[in-house]
Amino acid sequence: MPMAVARAFGGLELSPGGTQALSRGGAVVARPSDAFALSLNPAGLADVPDHQLLLDVGVPFHDMCVTPYGYYGWGVYPPDPNDPTGNRSVFGDASTVKRDANGKPVIGGSYATDPLDRVCNSAPVGAVPSLAYDMHFGPDVGVAFGMVLPTTLGSLQYGGDNGTIQGAHGARPTPTRYQMVKQQVTAGLAPSIGAGVRVAPRWRVGLTFEWLGAAVESTVAQALYAGASPATDMLVKVRAHDFFMPAFTFGALYTPIDRLDLALTGRIADGFHGQGDAQYTTYAYQAPNAPRVPLPNDLLRLPSVDTGLPWVFTAGIRYAEPLRGIEKDSRGVARRGDPLATERFDVELDLGYQMNERAGKTSIIVDSGQVTFRQPGSALLHQDIKRAQFDQSRHLLDAVTVRLGGTYNLVPKRFSVNAGTFYESRGVEAAYANLDAFAFARVGMGLGFTARVERWDFGLAYGHVFEETLTVAPGDQQAWQTVAAPGAVATGIDKRVGAPADAKSGTVLVEQNPPAATKIDARARLQQSAVVGNPRVVNAGVYEASFNTLSGSVAYRF
Repeated sequence: MPMAVARAFGGLELSPGGTQALSRGGAVVARPSDAFALSLNPAGLADVPDHQLLLDVGVPFHDMCVTPYGYYGWGVYPPDPNDPTGNRSVFGDASTVKRDANGKPVIGGSYATDPLDRVCNSAPVGAVPSLAYDMHFGPDVGVAFGMVLPTTLGSLQYGGDNGTIQGAHGARPTPTRYQMVKQQVTAGLAPSIGAGVRVAPRWRVGLTFEWLGAAVESTVAQALYAGASPATDMLVKVRAHDFFMPAFTFGALYTPIDRLDLALTGRIADGFHGQGDAQYTTYAYQAPNAPRVPLPNDLLRLPSVDTGLPWVFTAGIRYAEPLRGIEKDSRGVARRGDPLATERFDVELDLGYQMNERAGKTSIIVDSGQVTFRQPGSALLHQDIKRAQFDQSRHLLDAVTVRLGGTYNLVPKRFSVNAGTFYESRGVEAAYANLDAFAFARVGMGLGFTARVERWDFGLAYGHVFEETLTVAPGDQQAWQTVAAPGAVATGIDKRVGAPADAKSGTVLVEQNPPAATKIDARARLQQSAVVGNPRVVNAGVYEASFNTLSGSVAYRF
């Protein structure tokens, strides 16, 4: 049973959220200036002056690709030596090898010897809107409510909905099908309410409650027989939902001197504890006129789908140079919360720790049911499924972030420019790198401005994220027989093509462009999901990504 539900909910977070955060590289926890303090540091709500209505929209653009190592024929074996249909699918016989006059396989001459195609995320670009209202009650209390969201990618897709691509030599099953075909958030909500209170002249504390809810959908391929033959692959679509996942953000702000702010924030969230269903399409890659044809099954009930969500903790320090003549309140503290009107410039440094390992395990309970196969002669074969629990580790790592940003008010009370940068460490073990956890080390930058026209504030920002290129090399040649024993573990990749029915020979086809030893980050270890046999390793390849984000905001101050 595939376990790709967790990342479908979380998405890939590119920015903490909001136009100002994007333009400052995310360094904003010590500088709350609008209703995004709800999610960034609710203590700052005590400082935000007046009442404010904020609309913010971020649009992330993605460039996420994997170039797999190997050939479509690697790991292809007939499921049954006595089966006359063997490895035949809509793509032809996956084990047939065209050879030259010397008997050597012709690269690109048949399905088996076609190099695996490069595949990129083709999910559509989607906007991330936020809307919130902030109210101020006297000089010491601020309250805000609404929906403020981080900038994330909510959808991922590698190949068509049916798990195929148009490769260099025609239609092919997507090489990433055992990792992911498609996943998306089909419905979501995240309303929140929070308050910030000044508990002493230079101390503010705050708390936000957020009601998270989501429905997610994920499609992957599962091998009926371990290996890479598309002839017996099944597509599995998993749908799950949990519409109550409470989350809390707490924050504190301390101003020891007028030019310095210290901040501490944390966000803790309940996990995804939902339910849903799964639908198998057996023999997904068979031609319509083949003895075996694709057969969508009835839904299987999933009484429980569980995974954690990360917790995040951040500390920040900010230096701000005040404008001349800025008034202080009755307690002798310079005004905060409207830096465009009170400061010449500021610089902030934030250090964060993200507990990704809390989201590293997924557990699914599958209820009793049946999976049906259409056999030769149109006979139906029913495979009973007993109620069982499936667990999977996603091998996530806790990550650290360093963010540095600042603002300079070119025209005080009218126009400011922002800039920032950040670094985030790798959030997944390299040997288990895959498409649903594209959480590799990142460096990002942001630029933007804020303009004030009477009671209106307009913001615009651009951010770019450079992500490390991760090279996950194939393991050693490991023939089917070496992992055929029950309990044996596949750590390598079967690099033979054209293996006959006894699967004891064939030709080892060496990768044309193997990775240089100095560039290898890890050896592939992620295994496919297979019903029969020992699963094969499926994540060897070069993973590359970069992201661009545009964000705009408009706020009206009452």
